[in-house]
Amino acid sequence: MKEIVLADAPASLADLVAEIERTGEPIVLTRDGRAAARLEPARTPPSAPARTAAVRDLAALGAEIAAAGAEGWPATWDDLKSWAEDGRG
Repeated sequence: MKEIVLADAPASLADLVAEIERTGEPIVLTRDGRAAARLEPARTPPSAPARTAAVRDLAALGAEIAAAGAEGWPATWDDLKSWAEDGRG
């Protein structure tokens, strides 16, 4: 991760932002040799359909867990891995 001295940042802020947009990599601003702040790419929030799908998937997983009842729990590590690999976790 690239580091730049905080005092040097104002003069090159536009260039730093362009670099972050281009590379997607954050830049750490340092003061007295220590990290003081971090510039990173803006994150685009998930779209409404993506959020709706995520909620639907969580509800389906909750229903599946509830249907398993007490005999399905506690889930084993292998169960959790399998669910994650199936895209259910």
